[in-house]
Parts: sequence; structure tokens; C-alpha cells
Amino acid sequence: MKRLFRVAVALAAAGLAVAGAAYATMEGHQVSVSNPYAACPLTPDIFGGVNYPDTELEPWVTRNPANADNFSGAFQQDRWSDGGAKGLVAGWSFNDGLKWGVTALPFSKCALPHYGGAPCATTQGVASPTPCSLAYDRASDPWSDFGVDGTLYSVSISFNANDNNNAVGAATSSDGGVTWQNQTEIQHDIDADPLAPFNDKESVTADPVKAATAYAVWDRLSLVSCGPRGSSGRTPVADDRPWARGPSPQAAVCFEGPTFFSRTTDGGHTWETPRPIVPTAPDEQTISNQIVVDPNTGRLYDFYVYFPNTPPFTPELRMVFSNDGGTTWSTQQFINTEETVGIHDPQTGAPARTGDIIPEPTIDPSTGQLYLAWQDGRFNQNGEDDVLVSTSVAGGLTGTWTAPQVVNLPEDRAGFTPGIKVNTLGQLGIDYYSLRHPDLSSDVWPVERYLRITSGPAVVSAGSSGPTATFDFDQPTHVTGPFNMLMAPDAGGFFVGDYESMAIDGDGRRFHTYYSQMNCDTTNCPAVGFPAPASGEFTPPSTRTSSPPDPMDVYTNKYFKNG
Repeated sequence: MKRLFRVAVALAAAGLAVAGAAYATMEGHQVSVSNPYAACPLTPDIFGGVNYPDTELEPWVTRNPANADNFSGAFQQDRWSDGGAKGLVAGWSFNDGLKWGVTALPFSKCALPHYGGAPCATTQGVASPTPCSLAYDRASDPWSDFGVDGTLYSVSISFNANDNNNAVGAATSSDGGVTWQNQTEIQHDIDADPLAPFNDKESVTADPVKAATAYAVWDRLSLVSCGPRGSSGRTPVADDRPWARGPSPQAAVCFEGPTFFSRTTDGGHTWETPRPIVPTAPDEQTISNQIVVDPNTGRLYDFYVYFPNTPPFTPELRMVFSNDGGTTWSTQQFINTEETVGIHDPQTGAPARTGDIIPEPTIDPSTGQLYLAWQDGRFNQNGEDDVLVSTSVAGGLTGTWTAPQVVNLPEDRAGFTPGIKVNTLGQLGIDYYSLRHPDLSSDVWPVERYLRITSGPAVVSAGSSGPTATFDFDQPTHVTGPFNMLMAPDAGGFFVGDYESMAIDGDGRRFHTYYSQMNCDTTNCPAVGFPAPASGEFTPPSTRTSSPPDPMDVYTNKYFKNG
């Protein structure tokens, strides 16, 4: 796979200013160095989905607290247009992110040759004693996290292309991500279930203090009776695969999407029976659940987007917490509304698929101060989203979150898909994709990624309408790009992932960015393979002339403030 391209020459040739070293492209360290599924045949898709070979996207990275030079990050490999990928891959590094290897994760049929050819046949929540892989057509939503003892946990949404068999998969690694064991299904659902349950947007968080302990959360859509109020008419949100109400068109059939939770306390050998921790009424749901843990108090915080069942159906950012390791949970705490409008090609109006319903939380490990970043269009003058941030110094309770502020600069037409982390100095880092520079031609949609770091913790003060915060951000650091977004897979919009992430170096200071990008600039990869759909609709395969070789990869860089 090719190295990250340099764009300064292309920009200069196009007559655009290159702002010295501050704008020079930094060559990232390539994570996706090979494709373990290159020889895996495609399962036929009766719905007409298109597979994009050599696409690596939606990366999530974590550092090993038991080995400061060991990083691991999962990502999707070979994305489909209508949901999921051939499989998930674990990248791993043992020299502080400079060089990487990759391993197939055991969550799809394409991984079977890497695990002895044996499909897993285990009881739900009980790990397989022998090597195996989940035998589903596709996998998505890669997520990994290291425990304090060095155990690496990884989870997936695994599902079939042509029926409703699906699962939340899990596995662990004891050698930093190179090999994987304890394959199991935390949640298993079958096509014959008349409630048509589908699991979506799972995440896993290892406890930063308790060894052998990790927590998984996700939303689970299923059919329910509407009750006397009838159907709200709201459409359910399944972010990585279309999910319908089922075969009955009657108004008496509604859906629900509560948050489900499971935990392991024995290093992934067994997982507790999943149970709902955020119940929902008919036509309500959560999505994008993610747990952060306060290492000082042991409190678990689960952040998510909540969709109400009453007009105008405005999504809300909410949180629940647990003081007993997930046994019991608080009532829902309100953070803010989420007023996303999306991201679009300035020339054609074609959409990007971004992290528009994926809020990203983090916690200051020293003080417990909470931060949340998300996409939102309320302040944007271009009809696009910005990246907003808010903080709470009072445990995230309703009314303690500060008024949101824009992270990206006014010269950014838009900001989207942030990653967020706090280092041991209390400095907050947020990286994000940006639409900053003008279009170079009809075949180019330039997208970049930037990182902003504060000088220390956000300072919270009381205001007449609620708490406010002062974020002392540096000027943005240019991470990568511009790359041509029009070369990204079309998966409900041009797509590099619903989320990206960062990790903190072993010294506690450096921010490791971890991101996907296209390997195509304006000179070496014209957009003939994946042309922009003028109306935002999926482009039929018959209109595509060719697929670009090695269109995208996952990279990582590291930065720290003041040297």
C-alpha cells in the first residue's frame, strides 16, 4: 500500500498559498500495511451492494498501560456500500507507533483462514477454548481498549448480508494485538426472531484500575407494540445497516432501541448476560453508547445520543452513570441538544457520511473533569456542521455542562468527526476533519485533518444562563491533507468512518492521532472511480469507470504541546 502523498507541490501548482512549515504535510506512519482479506471471495449481496477493495477506515486506537511502546488500533477492511466490511483488522506497534503490523480480527467469515478455518460454536457470553472466527458475512464498528494488566479487548458488530443474523462479537489479545483468543458472542440474534432485533454501534472500555475487567455497551433495535398512543412515525436510526420495522405495515408495530450493557471480570473468558441500562419507550432509542471511567472514583459514565418519540424529534446528548461497576445506573442526565445538519461537497451538494451522531467523550484522569465533543450546525453560517465542545466539573449532572463552543476556526467551512483525549497535564486535544481550502476542480473535494491542544484544563465559571468555560486552544496543527474525499467509499455518503480516535503516549503528554484518509490528491488519482452523485444518491456500479488502486489507508502521527 502506498505511503501518504505530499500535497504541497500540488497546492502550489494549483496557485494556492502554502503557509510554510505550519502547513507542510507531515508524512504519517502507515498502519494498514497489508490486507489480510485480499483473497477472500465476496458473499453475493442480493440488495446490490458494492464492495470497495483496499479501503481501510473507521479506526480506533488504544495504548497498552503495561507496555508504553505498544499501541493497537482496529479498523474496517474492504468496506461495503450498504453496511459493514469484509472484516475488521487489528493494527499493532511495539515501537511507539513508528512501525506497524496487522492481524485479522476473528469477527467474520473472511477471518476463518487465519483461525484454523473453524467457525465459532460457543454459548453466548462464553469464550471458545480453541481458535475460531465468528462466521458472519460482514463486520463493522471496530473498537478496542487495553486493560491495566495489558489485556486487549476488541468488539464488533457482525452480521450477514442477506438475512438478520447478527451479533456483538468479542475477543482478547494477551500479546499486544498480534494474536487473538477468547472469541465469543456477547449478544447473539437470529433471523427467525419475530422482533427482528439488530445490534448497533457497540463499544468496549477496559477498566483503568481493575484488572481483567471491561465493559461493553450498544443499542439494540427491535419491534414492539406501540400501545395506545400509536406510532410516532419516527424512523429508527441504525448507523451501519438499514433496519426496517419488519414485515408488518400496521401502525401498531413500533420499535425501541435501549442501551444494552455487559461486562467481563475474568479477562474476556465470560461476559455477563446483556441487559438494558437505558430503557426506552416505543419509537425511542439511543445510539453511539460509549463508556469512560473515572480512575479515582471508579464511576462509569455512559454517553450516547437519545432520540425522542415526539416531534420535532430533535436528538439529545445524554449520559447515565454507575457507582458500582455497572450493576445499577442513574437516571438520564441531559447535556445538550444535537443539531447536526451534515457535511456536503460545496460544488455538488453530495453528502459525506461522518460522525454526525457520534459524540466523543473523554475524562481528565487526574481530576475527573468530563469533556464531550460532537458535530453540530447551530453556529455554522455555511449550512454545515462544526465541531463543538462542552465540559463538566460536577460529574456530568444535568445543568453542569458548559455552553458549547466551536473548536474549528472561522475559515473552516466545516469541521467533522472529532477525536478527543486529555493528557496527564490536563491539556485537552481535539482533532477533526476540515473543509478549508477551495475546490481545485470538479473531480476534487479537498479535506484535511487538524489538531488543537489547550494549555491546560478548561476553566469553568458560573454564568447567568448556566456554566461557561474558557478553552485556551493553540492554533490548529495540520495533521494531514488535503486529500480527495470524492475517492472515499460511498456508504450513504462519502465515508472515512463514523468515528476516529486518539491515544496518549506513555509519557502521558503526547497525543497520538489515528485516522483514515484517501491516498488521492489532485495529480495522482483523478476521481474517475467513485464519481460524486449529484443528488446524494448512491452511484450505481454501471456508472463507475474504474476503481483507483489502494484508495485509502490508516495512519498515525504524534504531537505534544510546546515541543
